Amino acid sequence: MKKILLTLTLSLPLALGAETFNYGFCPVDATEEQMSAQGSGKNNDIEVLLRLSPAEMPQVAALKGSKITGIRAKLRNDIERKSAIVARIGSLDSEVIKKDCWLNAGWNTVSFPEPIEIGDEEIYIGYRVNENQGSGSHPILASVNPAPSATSFINIGLTGWQDMGSKGSVMLQAIIDGDLTALEAPAATAAVYGFPKLIAPNAPFDATLSIKNLSSTPISSLTVDYIHGAVDLQAEIGPFETASIPVTLMSAAEESTDYPFVSTVSTVNGVSTPGAYASTAHLYITRDVFTRIPLIEEWTGLTCVNCPFMIYYLDRAREEYNKPHTYVAHHAGFDYDKLTQQVDKDLLFLFGEPRNQRNPAIMYDRSYLPGETELIFGANEASTAPYLSKLLAAENVPALAEVKVDIDGQTVTVHGKVSTGSKTADGKVRLSAYLIEDNIAPLPDYPQLGINAQVADGAPDDMVETFRHNGVIRANLTENSTGDKLEFDAEGNYSATFALPEFNEKWNRDNCHVVAFIHRYDESQLTDNFVLNSGDSRPFTPSESGIDEIISASGTDLRVVRALDGSIVVLTPVSSVKVYNAAGLPVDPNKPQPAGLYIVRATLPDGTKATAKIK
Repeated sequence: MKKILLTLTLSLPLALGAETFNYGFCPVDATEEQMSAQGSGKNNDIEVLLRLSPAEMPQVAALKGSKITGIRAKLRNDIERKSAIVARIGSLDSEVIKKDCWLNAGWNTVSFPEPIEIGDEEIYIGYRVNENQGSGSHPILASVNPAPSATSFINIGLTGWQDMGSKGSVMLQAIIDGDLTALEAPAATAAVYGFPKLIAPNAPFDATLSIKNLSSTPISSLTVDYIHGAVDLQAEIGPFETASIPVTLMSAAEESTDYPFVSTVSTVNGVSTPGAYASTAHLYITRDVFTRIPLIEEWTGLTCVNCPFMIYYLDRAREEYNKPHTYVAHHAGFDYDKLTQQVDKDLLFLFGEPRNQRNPAIMYDRSYLPGETELIFGANEASTAPYLSKLLAAENVPALAEVKVDIDGQTVTVHGKVSTGSKTADGKVRLSAYLIEDNIAPLPDYPQLGINAQVADGAPDDMVETFRHNGVIRANLTENSTGDKLEFDAEGNYSATFALPEFNEKWNRDNCHVVAFIHRYDESQLTDNFVLNSGDSRPFTPSESGIDEIISASGTDLRVVRALDGSIVVLTPVSSVKVYNAAGLPVDPNKPQPAGLYIVRATLPDGTKATAKIK
């Protein structure tokens, strides 16, 4: 019997017929730049599993009778606490077969106490580590090349499984004693990546196909089928090697924030490959370009001792962000007080079940931000950094609507446009509008624990004197406390008018304004409650910072922003993008770039060229 490495990655370029070989989806020579780190950035247990399914994976079925003796895993950093390699037979949630071990940065090889034979049941093998906030965060390594769907899974915080395929190929291998000749039949996978962030409907777009040869037979030609077409490729791909091939593909006609773009390999070397792996990328398809105005919702209360401590740093993060955003304070969660509104109570479902309401806490656009596994974040860290970083992350999530708020006498008109498509056509989109008051002193009408008594240890010296109640909801303007169903025409245009309430003598009219937002509402599914966009009746004029400055060299509005990690993101539907630094050298916009001037040249779906500058 020969020893085989059945893998999600290539780690050694071994010759065919060697005693040990690698079989999987990642390139063997992946550099640090070609890999991504996965994790939460917090203290969490994380489990990562590779799925081997004889029923759905022909190459695995060919290895029935072979035995998995252990795993190899490549990690980003040393794990300070004892880890374990694990196996689950039958399903992701079946009983764990586990062996404790230590895992370090780089490749680790660990054997199971007893080999696991490949039969008819699905087998999941991998490892569990403890992620440590700080230098030990994001310990999982994955190649940027996507993997076929449902081949690898990650469970952050042991709260639920996520398919890793669209994030990349996790650096994880199964060590198998088996027969190499069982893998001679031509087979390959194809996964799409490197496409623009926004793509117009029914339009061509540039992308990269990651082709993985799963057999010991060299590939000279293959056909990749996708939902709206097929591409024939002539490519020399050696046994078990990976190739990245630039292609032009066609988008769907349907608009969607999360369009499943499925690709499969239908022929290899002219031979049909039935039962081929399917890989799914997720496209953002839209006709419209809207500027995201992030909505911050704080959960607070007059009896919350730590809330002023959190608000101090949140306020400074908002000042440092210095861009348009909206802010609402919900006086609910752990407790109610005299500022609590019915809408605050009706939104408690967003804490999930069990409803572990807590103050202070924050939501950003009611969204699961990229890389996050929570909707609501605890908020008591003595730093502006966590609030600012999440604001920047929220800003770079494409908006699905524009929201304009106009006040004329005693009426408010909220109007604009939504991107028509799968996320707005099912009747689950609502419009919410609140009359908000800011700059309310904590005494005498609204005393605040943490300010007027029980000031937290380590509080900033000026916290007590600078604290004010902001974002206070004085009135909900819509008929329903959780928003009214949004009505819009075939082009997505909408307009709604509300009457302002009679002003209470205790309200300061000069500090009042109206915040409105378009959002999805589904109490049964937390992930379907995100905010499409928000607006405020009070214009916001940021200072001249030079950040995200867009200077279009054509008549086309080319929306470009800097992501939190320094990468350059084009938020306009385009077919292709090229970015150059001040010296005229091309750079990869998907990778962090140092501060400086960059030229962005894009081709729009209709062939129009557009240029922008960003600092």
